[in-house]
Amino acid sequence: MLTGAVLFFMSVYFLNLGLWLIVPFAGLEFAALAWGLWVSAEKSHEKNVLKISQDIVTLEKGKRERTSTISFDRIWCEVVLEYLPRPWKHSQLFLRTRDVKVEFAEFLDTDEHKALARELKPVIGAVGV
Repeated sequence: MLTGAVLFFMSVYFLNLGLWLIVPFAGLEFAALAWGLWVSAEKSHEKNVLKISQDIVTLEKGKRERTSTISFDRIWCEVVLEYLPRPWKHSQLFLRTRDVKVEFAEFLDTDEHKALARELKPVIGAVGV
């Protein structure tokens, strides 16, 4: 809100100086800022819910509500952390069985991926076998 007010008053100031060409660009700047904030707010609603029961591991994904659900047999499921050679995303975390591999926690960074994998590996898989 404050940014919009600052842009508005700067536009009025430059308009009073006779520099009317600045006003459309200030509007474009405000529109780009609003779009970026909206995209960021939408991304913040992404969630993954991992439910671990005695026999089943269930992964629910969605934004505001669940959009997909996949279940794995707990004893055959494993947590896999893969490292990528990309500068913008260094790692991916997967739940994997012999024929299915599903990425989860895409919104976490590498350190958070490591910590989550460290917590989940003792719980998911052939525990106590």
